[in-house]
Amino acid sequence: MKRLEGRAAVITGGASGIGRATAARFLAEGAAVALADIDAAALERTHAGFAEASGADNVRAIRMDVTENDREYVVRAEMPGVKKEDIHVAVDGAQVTLEAEVKQEREAGKDERVLHVERSYGKATRSFTLPQEIDEAKVEAKYRDGVLELTLPKKAAAARKQITVQ
Repeated sequence: MKRLEGRAAVITGGASGIGRATAARFLAEGAAVALADIDAAALERTHAGFAEASGADNVRAIRMDVTENDREYVVRAEMPGVKKEDIHVAVDGAQVTLEAEVKQEREAGKDERVLHVERSYGKATRSFTLPQEIDEAKVEAKYRDGVLELTLPKKAAAARKQITVQ
């Protein structure tokens, strides 16, 4: 097996012995590994492993649900602790990009010391492509209780034009 240092691997069947054994082999070679079909705690540990492998501190993940009907897509993205003015959404055709930043509220004072830190700070970006282009002029975004809700109307398909050959 060649060296995998600085690389990442996604392994399905993570709950099985084969998935775990493969992941262990990749980890031993210095790769960051993501396992599919594993419990939430293991997924958090994997996410932390990716952050460590990439050298990023306090990496934030944007978790989301995407639904659709005949007219539109609806995206609900968790962004706890983010101020509305620190959220940026971009739509380009069928590609959607979400950006959010949580700024550290304050540093420890001279007479205090930090005992434990679990809250994360920093920037998160998530891009994804939907199956159909979005009507950018009609996009709506609402943010409430740490959840961003995007309503992304589908662009009407261009009507086929029959060309007469002369």
